[in-house]
Amino acid sequence: MENKPTESPFVEAKQVRFNFSLMMILMLMVVAVGGSMLIFMAMKVPAFTTELRAYFGLTELVVDPEESRRAHLFFLLYLYSAPLGLGILVHLIHRVISWFNRITRPKRESDQFEMSTGIASNKTSGQ
Repeated sequence: MENKPTESPFVEAKQVRFNFSLMMILMLMVVAVGGSMLIFMAMKVPAFTTELRAYFGLTELVVDPEESRRAHLFFLLYLYSAPLGLGILVHLIHRVISWFNRITRPKRESDQFEMSTGIASNKTSGQ
């Protein structure tokens, strides 16, 4: 037998909010994608591939030194700029989720018994 909650006008609707665990999963996914991109870029650098080929006992490939230098510089630029870019990306994802939570949150109706600060009501008596 299933227990269904009764609908009452006095009970507020539950908010749909993302938990911290979802933010952690998003952050870990972004970091994993950045790390895999870094490994992909490293495989294009002949200095890394030469070392890997030597480790596995394979023959060395002949590459153009200018192309090798360009690939190495591109890898270093990505290596140093990736943490900043990933941080910005995680921050933007967090902002979008927070914005989405704000617009989906139900608006509260004003209650006649709610206490106000009195600042707005005393402004008319200052003449």
